[in-house]
Amino acid sequence: MLNIIGGLDQYTEGDLIINGRSTKDFKDRDWDTYRNHSIGFVFQSYNLIPHQMVLQNVELALTLSGVSKADRRKRAKKALEDVGLGNQLSKKPSEMSGGQMQRVAIARALVNNPDIILADEPTGAFGYRNQHSSHGNSQGNLQRPLNYHGYTQSGIGGTVFLPYYSCTGWQTDRRFQTDD
Repeated sequence: MLNIIGGLDQYTEGDLIINGRSTKDFKDRDWDTYRNHSIGFVFQSYNLIPHQMVLQNVELALTLSGVSKADRRKRAKKALEDVGLGNQLSKKPSEMSGGQMQRVAIARALVNNPDIILADEPTGAFGYRNQHSSHGNSQGNLQRPLNYHGYTQSGIGGTVFLPYYSCTGWQTDRRFQTDD
C-alpha cells in the first residue's frame, strides 16, 4: 500500500486521488513530480547509496528536485543535525549502525519538506530499548525533527503514514493505520 500511495507501484483496481485529481491518467512525468515534491520515503531497508557519504545521500533527494548545490548542502546538513547526525556528515553508510542509517533515511525524507512522509518501521533499527526509552535514539527524539518540520502539530505540515505495527508510541494529530 505504501508503494501505491508513493507512486512506486501502480494499482490495478480503484483510484488514487491526489489533491482532488485522479491518477488514472498520470504520465511518468506526473508521478516523478509527485514523488519528488510531495512524498518523503523512509524505507525499512534504508536505501542508502553505499559509496556516498551521509551528506550526499541526503542531498540526493534535493538534487532530484532541482535545488541548487549551495541550498542542497545547507538543507541536508540541517536535516542531519535535526536527527542527531550533524557530526557524521562524512561517514559512509557502512561505517554506521542500523539506527544511524535509519536516521539518515529519515533526514532524507524530511529534507524536501514533503506533504506526506511514508514510513515503513521508521524506528525498527533502533532496538526495543532505544525505541521505548527517554534518551538515545528513541522515537521521542525522532519526533522532535518531525515536529520541527511540521509533521506532528495541529494544522501544520503533512501526514506521517505508518503501518499499524509501527504506530505504537507515535504521538500525532493525524494518523492512518493499516493492518492485515
